[in-house]
Amino acid sequence: MRSSEWHENGEKKSEGSCDDGKKTETIEDREIEDKVVTKLKTLIDLHGNFSSYDVSKFAREEIKADVWGELDRGRAIPETLDQLNYYWQSHVPMIKSQWENVFKICRVDSGVKDVEIIDYGCRDGLASFLFLEKFYSDFKKGISKIKLIEPSSLALKRAKNILDWYNSNMQIVEINKKLDDLETKDLETDQSLWKIHLFSNILDIDDFDTSKLFNEIIKSKGEHTFLAVSHDRNFKGGTPRLEHIYRAFTELKWDRLKVNWSDKMEFICSNSSQSPAICFIINLKVLE
Repeated sequence: MRSSEWHENGEKKSEGSCDDGKKTETIEDREIEDKVVTKLKTLIDLHGNFSSYDVSKFAREEIKADVWGELDRGRAIPETLDQLNYYWQSHVPMIKSQWENVFKICRVDSGVKDVEIIDYGCRDGLASFLFLEKFYSDFKKGISKIKLIEPSSLALKRAKNILDWYNSNMQIVEINKKLDDLETKDLETDQSLWKIHLFSNILDIDDFDTSKLFNEIIKSKGEHTFLAVSHDRNFKGGTPRLEHIYRAFTELKWDRLKVNWSDKMEFICSNSSQSPAICFIINLKVLE
């Protein structure tokens, strides 16, 4: 999962520094303990469940260094646990506020039995987790698979643990790749499943080809719903990338696609950041 915080003039907001000489933990040591995961497992053993609040609390407790500067406004691929944990302090409150607004205009058909979620640039699975917290009771046991796409193996491992523990009956598929490196086989889905695609603060980042990605996605027949949200800005990629995708599906004529409904919204996040954001939802069917 990615996010960005900018001044309107394009300047980077003030950065913290890690000048105490301490070396942050890296993924070079594959046996390193993710204490956030350990604490979650203990909580589950005691109470049987957990929430995004618990993940946030444990991540903040495990921050060992101020690594704001290493996050590159949320664009950097996480390489350390400190980077993963600090993100929950610096960016996650804004992202949770973004998704609260997305869910207000999200239509969920509780009669649908089989669902697959695909989470692009998922980081440690926040968007998928928030979706489950909001809608899992509607789907009951209908969410059969979650596909996590993320270039950071460290973040991907944590995401899988979190979602596995939320519901062990779901199949979790890990794809450790950048979006431009995805192949057709990575995005293949079962035609009978309703595909819900989550794009959390990733479509605004200008380091991958959105046209290539979406052309691969719509090779899979059946029903698709795209949920996308990002920081609203007009530089370094930003809002024009989301608007281009939205117009492509809602204004152009497609031989193989039927757009059932769509919505787009701009809003201000309700958390302390008061950041402007933009989101869209598109529901369509790829025809035979």
